Amino acid sequence: MLFARQSILLILLLISSLAHGQVDTLSQQLKKFPANHQKIRYLCDIANSVVSDQPLKAEVYLHRAESLLNKTDSCYFKPLIHFGIVKAYRFQGKLPEALEETDRALGWLKTCGNQRIEAELLLAKGGICFRLGKYDNAIEALEKAEKILIKQGSDKELASAYNLLGGVQWARGNYPGAIKIFLKALRMKERVADSVGIANVSNNIGIIYDDQKDYKNALVWYSRALNIYRIKNNNTGLRNALNNIGVAYKNLKKYDRAIVTLEESMALEKKAGNISGIGFSANNLGEVFFQKGAYPKAVVYFKRAIVLLRESGEESSLPACYVNLGRVNVMMGKNAEAVIYLRDGLAKAEKHENLELQKEASLWLYRVEKKGKSLKSALTHFEIYHSLSDSLNGLQARKQMNELLVQYESDKKENLISSLEREKAFQTVLLDKKRTELLISVVSSLVLLILAIMLLYTYYQKRVAFKALALKNREIEEKNEEISVQHYEIFRTNLRLTDSITYAKTIQNALLAPIASIKEYYSDFFYLNRPKDIVSGDFVWVAFRQNKMMLVAVDCTGHGVPGAFMSVLAISHLNQFFIEATSLDPAWFASRMRDKIVANLHQHGKVNDSHDGLALAIAVIDRDTLQLDYAGAGMDSLIVRKERSSFVSHKIKGNRTSIGYIPSTSDYNTTTTTLLSGDRLFLYSDGFADQLGEKTGRKLLFTGFEKLLLNSSGLPLQDQYLLLEQEYDNWKGTKEQVDDMMVFGLLI
Repeated sequence: MLFARQSILLILLLISSLAHGQVDTLSQQLKKFPANHQKIRYLCDIANSVVSDQPLKAEVYLHRAESLLNKTDSCYFKPLIHFGIVKAYRFQGKLPEALEETDRALGWLKTCGNQRIEAELLLAKGGICFRLGKYDNAIEALEKAEKILIKQGSDKELASAYNLLGGVQWARGNYPGAIKIFLKALRMKERVADSVGIANVSNNIGIIYDDQKDYKNALVWYSRALNIYRIKNNNTGLRNALNNIGVAYKNLKKYDRAIVTLEESMALEKKAGNISGIGFSANNLGEVFFQKGAYPKAVVYFKRAIVLLRESGEESSLPACYVNLGRVNVMMGKNAEAVIYLRDGLAKAEKHENLELQKEASLWLYRVEKKGKSLKSALTHFEIYHSLSDSLNGLQARKQMNELLVQYESDKKENLISSLEREKAFQTVLLDKKRTELLISVVSSLVLLILAIMLLYTYYQKRVAFKALALKNREIEEKNEEISVQHYEIFRTNLRLTDSITYAKTIQNALLAPIASIKEYYSDFFYLNRPKDIVSGDFVWVAFRQNKMMLVAVDCTGHGVPGAFMSVLAISHLNQFFIEATSLDPAWFASRMRDKIVANLHQHGKVNDSHDGLALAIAVIDRDTLQLDYAGAGMDSLIVRKERSSFVSHKIKGNRTSIGYIPSTSDYNTTTTTLLSGDRLFLYSDGFADQLGEKTGRKLLFTGFEKLLLNSSGLPLQDQYLLLEQEYDNWKGTKEQVDDMMVFGLLI
């Protein structure tokens, strides 16, 4: 103990010395800023830049910033500084202190009304409560943050909130609910190109696969996250991903790789000073050594994990350590100690609503207590295990419970039954003795002869069977090796194809003008685009000339790579037509597109010609006069207008003939109408209407889809977007998506 105290003192002295030197340098830097608010801003910025790797240094900077506050600055800077302190505590693993600091900062914000910082603090509180096992508090904080972020339109932070909500569902054992929320968060992260956010969600999806014992898929998702963290130099994510990959290797019984990976993770956690992270790595290393049969070494790591996690406030992670100590003591034959640890683990798992660990602890208690003849307690724990387990066969579980009940009840009558059976056996022997003696002398020789023949024959058959089995096993091993190589090649091929298609999506998006440029003309719009595969044949093209905005919604034949090729062809033609056009006449654009597509695809009306093509809707809006010029080729559009107290839809019909392999020389017509302020214009492909419903097995059809647009037009446009996305998911359910889906909405 004396050595430990001296070591701690030495570390504290070193930190004090380093901090003193840093403060001297910092003071010189602060002299460059004349005003206090400039110094505070500088201190907050450098603290934020080092908090993930050097949280202690960040805390020093933030306390220095706090000392410079005055009354005029406090409303904005005070919550900002304490939000930084919250992050410093989190990266040090001081979760209870971080939670207390978060509640204090939220209290100050009640008089300031800074919703941006309030949302960030609520997100931080949700994450802290999740790690502390306070799941109801986490949900309450995250739902408050969700409302603020939806109102602000902050998709990046909103996706982070969904990621944490998915984590809560995972912790409670609701895997389908968790994966649904994680995928929603992943789509939002991809939409805002948040690479680190994509990595975080990918890591969480890997955990879901891990819990379902699909370790190979878990490893794919963890590796995807790890690559992004390395590219972005995100040390926090890198540590988590390495830890999870180590666990996956452990579950795949690749123990040496697991140890190397987990030790790398622990080294990074030590460098960052993250106590809870060191504790997680220690627990996972203990599990590796447990599975390898190195039980004493596993005990050392599990006990070390308990100390570290208790010190960091990670109470929700302690049940796993106690259950692991119980398991390893069982394997070492220390059943009394095992029962103590397993009961502590079960109590803590129940406190933190961890169903998986409740099930694991109950199973091991059942095994130990059954072996120790504590049958009543064993029965109780088996019933708990059975009620929590989704994988046990009900008939098998009832059989095991009945066996245990019979064994438990039979103990009370064991002596009586044994004495009765002995007496019955004795009487039977007496009655049959004379008759048996007569038969034995006659039959014994014959039986011995038959037995000898059977033994010889059996021995011969076994030798033949063993040889055949050995040969078959060699063949199976060779086939398995061949299949493993083929599986790996298929996996690599699929991975390369997926990466190529994903990059193709980036190129496809780069060819289009940014949809956000519409904000220069109209501030409120949405663009819902759900490809069937990674790349899409449905898109919206936008261009501007003077006071006019031109919108073109395009639905190419096919989906995936074929649809994407058609979309690239259409985009290039639209760009060229816009340069050539002297006026923005929709019908002219549609006719030109038909001529170009027919020529490009060499379509002459013959049987063997290409059957590819596209449908489109072209809308030109005059910002000053609100005049709408419209032409459609195989596509209609919709205007929803408020008349008196209700909404009315007006369909704008286009030409019925789409563009491509349909022999036609008819011209496309331009329809002109006048829009009113408050009108909603919708352009859409057939993907929503053609989707098969999970419950009905039928398509929604355009009538149902347009009715949905009309009935939801009383909502704010962004809420209508969220409703459409939700309704699409609910309608589709588990059905496969049949086509690319695209809906564009604009508030005039």
